[in-house]
Amino acid sequence: MESFILSEEALEDLFQLQANHDPLEFVDRFYTSFALIARFPLLGMSKPHLTEARFRFYLDKPYVIIYTAHLNHVAIHAILDARQDLGPLLSMRLN
Repeated sequence: MESFILSEEALEDLFQLQANHDPLEFVDRFYTSFALIARFPLLGMSKPHLTEARFRFYLDKPYVIIYTAHLNHVAIHAILDARQDLGPLLSMRLN
């Protein structure tokens, strides 16, 4: 497995987060992280106190990439600023 799929929400997250960055460098940074997650899908941690166990969290400081591992790919569900309280945001977006 070395492929990834971004949800519409994750694409929107990228668009919003890159506003204060060089867009090409920003997207390249995350593409590298997505490829790493796709190659090693168990790299991220589960956080059952925040959301269902099937979701995994990969920290790319100061951001967190939230994804699920599937047989042939990983699905990227969100890219969020990890410096905020993720609990309320995740309960709205992932459950």
